[in-house]
Amino acid sequence: MTIPAAAGTRSRKAFDTEEAALDWVSSQPDFDLAMKFATARPYSDPEAAARKLIEIANSVEAVQDGRIHIELLNGPMLFEHKATPAEYSAGLKLAIERGWLVMHESGTYVRFTQAGAELFA
Repeated sequence: MTIPAAAGTRSRKAFDTEEAALDWVSSQPDFDLAMKFATARPYSDPEAAARKLIEIANSVEAVQDGRIHIELLNGPMLFEHKATPAEYSAGLKLAIERGWLVMHESGTYVRFTQAGAELFA
C-alpha cells in the first residue's frame, strides 16, 4: 500500500500491510480520516426552488405586458440565495409545468399566469 505524499513533501511512503499504513496515517497531524458530510441545500427540492422563484418574480416590477426579464430571476436566485444552476433550472421548469409562469419562446422573459398570480392573492 502506498500513501500519497503529505502536504509540503515530495516523497511517498510504501508499507507492507494496511495496518502499518493506517498506523502511520493516524500518527500524522496533516491527515484527517473523519468523514465530512455536506449540509442539506435549501433549494435541492425543486418545489422549494420553484416557490422561491415565484416569490422573487412577485417582488420584481414587471415591464410592458407583465414581462419579467429572466435575469431579474436568475440573478437573485443564483447569487443572493446561492442556488446552483441545476436547482434554479429545476425550479423554473417546475414553475412552468405547474402553470405558475409562462416563458416566452426566446427565453428572455416570463409572465405570471392566472394560477401563479393567485398564489399571492
